[in-house]
Amino acid sequence: MSNRHILFKTQVIKLGGTSQTKVGYDTLINNLDQNIKTVIVVSAMKDITNLLIKITSPEYYKYAIDTFNIIKEKNTKLATELELDISFLDEEFNFLLQMIKNINNINLQDRINIVSSGETITAKILNKYIETKELKTMYIDTTDFIDCNLPNDTLFNKGEFTVNINNFYSNFDSCNTIIVPGFRGKNINNEISLMGRGGSDTTGSLIASSLNSSRYQIWTDVNGIYTGDPNKINNVNIIPIISYDAAQEISAMGASVIHPYCIKPCKQNNIPIEIRNTFNYNTDYTTIKCTNSSSDKAIYSITKQDNITIFKIQSLNMWNNYGFVYDIFSKFKDFNVDVNIINTSQFDITTTTNDTDYVKLEKLKVVLEQKYNVIITNNCSCISIVGENLKKYDKLDLVMKSLLDFDIKLTSYSSNDMTISFIVDNDTSSRLLNNIHQIIFPYNKFILPKNAPWWQDKLLDNGPEHCKYIYNLDIVKNKINTLKELSSIDRIYYAMKANNNESILLSILKLGIGIETVSINELIVIIKLIETHYSDIVDITKQSKVNILYTPNFADINDYSLILDYPNCSKYNIIIILDNINVLESYPNVFRNKSIGLRLDLNYGIGHCSKVITQGEDSKFGMTPDEILSNISLFEDNQIKIIGIHSHMGSGITDYNHWINNTKLIYNLYQKIPNSINNIEWFDIGGGFGIDDTIDFNNLDIELSKLKSTFSKPIKIFIEPGRFIVAESGIIWGRVTQIKNKNNTKFIGTNIGMTDLIRPALYSAIHPIYFKKNIIDSLSNSQTELVTIVGQICESGDFLIKNLLVNNNIKINDSIIVTNTGAYGIVMASNYNSRKLPEQLLY
Repeated sequence: MSNRHILFKTQVIKLGGTSQTKVGYDTLINNLDQNIKTVIVVSAMKDITNLLIKITSPEYYKYAIDTFNIIKEKNTKLATELELDISFLDEEFNFLLQMIKNINNINLQDRINIVSSGETITAKILNKYIETKELKTMYIDTTDFIDCNLPNDTLFNKGEFTVNINNFYSNFDSCNTIIVPGFRGKNINNEISLMGRGGSDTTGSLIASSLNSSRYQIWTDVNGIYTGDPNKINNVNIIPIISYDAAQEISAMGASVIHPYCIKPCKQNNIPIEIRNTFNYNTDYTTIKCTNSSSDKAIYSITKQDNITIFKIQSLNMWNNYGFVYDIFSKFKDFNVDVNIINTSQFDITTTTNDTDYVKLEKLKVVLEQKYNVIITNNCSCISIVGENLKKYDKLDLVMKSLLDFDIKLTSYSSNDMTISFIVDNDTSSRLLNNIHQIIFPYNKFILPKNAPWWQDKLLDNGPEHCKYIYNLDIVKNKINTLKELSSIDRIYYAMKANNNESILLSILKLGIGIETVSINELIVIIKLIETHYSDIVDITKQSKVNILYTPNFADINDYSLILDYPNCSKYNIIIILDNINVLESYPNVFRNKSIGLRLDLNYGIGHCSKVITQGEDSKFGMTPDEILSNISLFEDNQIKIIGIHSHMGSGITDYNHWINNTKLIYNLYQKIPNSINNIEWFDIGGGFGIDDTIDFNNLDIELSKLKSTFSKPIKIFIEPGRFIVAESGIIWGRVTQIKNKNNTKFIGTNIGMTDLIRPALYSAIHPIYFKKNIIDSLSNSQTELVTIVGQICESGDFLIKNLLVNNNIKINDSIIVTNTGAYGIVMASNYNSRKLPEQLLY
């Protein structure tokens, strides 16, 4: 019997939580090979396990029935979509409901039984659905053949789980497919035991190893393990083959696609692990296996872990002493605080934890301070380079140079020569992550969108003699409509410095959007345009006034005077924003009896590049809260009213939480401003919205509305999204002029230079670039090469992009299109080298 499993071929498939859908099940059935015996390990539906754990926590007892109803509804909906008679689930739902009705009296085993029920339900749903397809299948509970050697002392058993193959294998005599719930087995008391988070991954690995299966597949919603998190880094790539040890290291350092514990069982029997995308099954994927031919300097991935806390523990008594390491970390154990990185010197130990219970961490600090000097730094991120034989990696010098612009709080080199980690502030971690990824995996790749973009036909022609900007006003309108749907936003100002094209400005004005200006020149331009088209703008928008915001920086005092006394102001609601307290101190008469807004520096700057971060000690913008609060008398003596507070963080921001946090910081200052000068009616929370559908506007709207409801009085919220509105509406259309091979670099020269688009040279910005060959040939189906795209300007910094993966048959005169150039393109163009500015056209 022990060798019976070699009589036929087996495979194991683990179906993850996101795969518990009709599409997922149909894909599974369509790809089942009836010539191979298959075990399918099933996870609970996405988020169900978290809900079940919450039910069993005392603070959530009062929500238990409501949560049960959510769980039942989610699973019932899936069964209904599969056209199943849901009565077969009655037993499971009734069991769970009875447990929940007695929730105030449950013990540890009851909690375990409740939490384990999610996998039972989905496994039975899948089994029932496969039966409807007239396939031979069987449901078996993992408690019948997976054993744990310890009793249950906690929710997740820390014992060793093993497969009793004799209790399992004979079931294949009557069917080809066996469905089992993941995440559990039974302990020495014959009770359900949970493996812990990621337990379904481990369940599948244990079974595959015990059966000596031909492969173990993990089906999820991504294609495999990438060179970086595709949600955080542009142009990451699938790692096609990776060693067991490297995959385990990547998983432990933050790549959540696979749980590190599940790798060891397969490694022991050399079972390859495939990570497949349920919803794109036939695409590239990752195989984890023994790789004897790996490079002696192979880098696999760059990972990122957030919410890291650093403990720096110092004492002179550490020198030439013994026992202090045990003394320190025994206290971490007493508080159940995990530790990750540990660095030591003669007089300090620095360690990190991903525990986010800050109250507990402060208590630990107090205990440690009885003997040591302790410094805690919260809100950090760990960026890690994961590979093999890192000490031989030939680009380490470039990586280290890239760190010069960052405040590196801790550096760690792992003892297994597989990981180098850098700890930085959360706020700068994304930039460092992308910088390092670009050094180690230096190429960009742009695939033409499936839905033909509006500019695609231009690629089929030869490029124009002189490059041209082309704008699509429909995209401008669509972007504005997206913002108008935000009920929490009371006014939108378009930052005209992003693009001052007259047609674009008129289109924006006619949609009822205000205009933000940063100079007296911009103000004059927009007022002249409004005056010329005033009746059209007012008739369409049904507004009697056009809203204008003036937010200068280090402007001449005469500019302020001119605006404050500007004629015909009744047509314009012009709000002046002041960002320097020294201007009030030097010229109080100019602002006496006036109402103004104040621009803050809340030390909360965010951005895709240091040059676009507009708060913090290195930023020239804004005044600090202390400057305002320490000069209250200056406002009072001159009867200057503060009508609003403005705070702009930076550009290229994608996490909506930053606008929520910024608003909270603004409100904190608002509460401290005395009523004598406080006429505040609005908060301007800035702009900087990232493009390419990277922002969760729905949650931004929800959270901002909640926050507004807590204000002591109604306050309006303003935003100033300039780039978001126009960036994707514009392209630059040009042509290839020359091609040069020099040393190891191939240069493709174009008639688009840094005088036409300076963002790549100035901000290291990456703009998608497409050639005529993008339509004729797919990058995945023809020979490709890495190239650097440059312009005609006499500057070494004149490039559009480096290390771009393109087809190797690009020819002179071929079209080139650079996208997302509707913002900060033509407005930053110059006549350097006596070049003419590009022509601007409407689509």
